[in-house]
Amino acid sequence: MVQSDLQQPEPSEAGPGPSPSRHRRRQGRAGLPWLWLGIAFLVVLILAAVVYLAREGLPAQPPVVEPTATPTVVQPASTPERAPPTPTPTSEPTATPEPPPSEAEIKPGIEVKVVGAGIDGLRFRSGSGLNYATLKIVPDGETLTVLEGPEEADGYRWWRLQDETGTIGWGADNWLQPTGQ
Repeated sequence: MVQSDLQQPEPSEAGPGPSPSRHRRRQGRAGLPWLWLGIAFLVVLILAAVVYLAREGLPAQPPVVEPTATPTVVQPASTPERAPPTPTPTSEPTATPEPPPSEAEIKPGIEVKVVGAGIDGLRFRSGSGLNYATLKIVPDGETLTVLEGPEEADGYRWWRLQDETGTIGWGADNWLQPTGQ
């Protein structure tokens, strides 16, 4: 039988063209577009995740946690009562000594020293209260000048102070002691 160019050979006929086994192989690749679609979906998903993370903006530095000086209440031990001293007559009047600097009163115009703040130091704040920003940490022993105060806030008495470099801030009087100057 003579075939024309327009006719297709019957599957049972042998002739030039793909063999039946080859034809079946092509039919087996019908699932190939789904594989490519799945790969494309994964690529899009990964790109979306990268864009999301870039927009969220990961923090460049971890947040800084500043230590806060915690006041410690010390209860004085009870002292046994003593009998009042017996006055001895003298010819000269006794002068009342001035209180030592630790018992002097904090007031504007005097100098105070930071004491008892320990390794945390005194927080030099921008305002009179715990919610104000810390300007710097002042170590024990540093001398400050009292400018004004006191103001009551957050359970503390706050004084406006100036350090030796000219920085002005607020400090709680729990860690301040008059120097007597």
